[in-house]
Amino acid sequence: MFAKCKKDDIIDIIFPATSCCKKDVEKIKKYVIQELNLRPRILLEDQFTFNENEPNNEFPLNNAEIRFLQLKTAIESEESSIIWCARGGYGSGDLLPFLEKMPKIHQNKLFIGFSDIVSISEFMQQNWGWSIICAPVLLQLARREIEPQFEQELKEMIFLKKQNFDYEIECLNEKNQEFKISGPICGGCVSVLAGHFGGKYQMNFHNKILFLEDEGEDGERLDRYFRQIIENIIHNQQKPQAILLGNFLQANPHGTPKAENIQIAIANFVKRINDLQINIPIFIDKKQNLGHSHKMRPLLIGYNVNIGKNNQCYNLNYQLS
Repeated sequence: MFAKCKKDDIIDIIFPATSCCKKDVEKIKKYVIQELNLRPRILLEDQFTFNENEPNNEFPLNNAEIRFLQLKTAIESEESSIIWCARGGYGSGDLLPFLEKMPKIHQNKLFIGFSDIVSISEFMQQNWGWSIICAPVLLQLARREIEPQFEQELKEMIFLKKQNFDYEIECLNEKNQEFKISGPICGGCVSVLAGHFGGKYQMNFHNKILFLEDEGEDGERLDRYFRQIIENIIHNQQKPQAILLGNFLQANPHGTPKAENIQIAIANFVKRINDLQINIPIFIDKKQNLGHSHKMRPLLIGYNVNIGKNNQCYNLNYQLS
């Protein structure tokens, strides 16, 4: 069952990774009240915000214990119906040892975040069976960085005003086969996922639909991540039903990736899969709506979806209930 929220519900705003300046936090709270008609709550707000004139970097402002306390309180609260990450950035993986010590939590609220938040969302999906909305963080929405039609679709999802979600995708290999695939999506920002490869918190993508996206990563680095995934498939015997590639073209503050190099990395990935006869269909979102993008569409991680052919095009579809 898909959890939903309603008007005037409490929303817990959390900072599991990088923090925000006070001015941006005020923008976020104003957005939540005026645009979502929800009641914002930030536990330990003063400890998670900084003044504009204070030095800042992408590292977390607080230690992992305090960030975990904020997340844990939001998870366990019986008052809130939604947990929404203020931003991504860097550092969510620090919380995994603390989450691991918690008993399994049954989902009764929405959890929204992406990018660096994938460390947490994959833990929740893999260990607790949660469904996570991979969608813009609140700072992006408060700054009006998401195009209105995609912002509206996200609102329709969280308030359950729209139940059917359909995404047009293209198959990059196995051109002569027709696939019908059903299963949960896992994954997200590939550079964050790669940080856990070979470790205790490595994602298990066996028999799932592996979703990969990123921003600001050059083709050479993407090629390295894709090689790691193939190594996991072969040596750890983790074989996804399918691989879904989202957007990799979004720039970040540290640089703009070369589109042609990204295309080379994707082509190499497809060729290696085919040459090794691994027999995994690789799909791509040609509209660049999945992952870091100003036209980002919400995607449910951990929720069962269907992939099939509609006329000459493949579609990914899920029905909320």
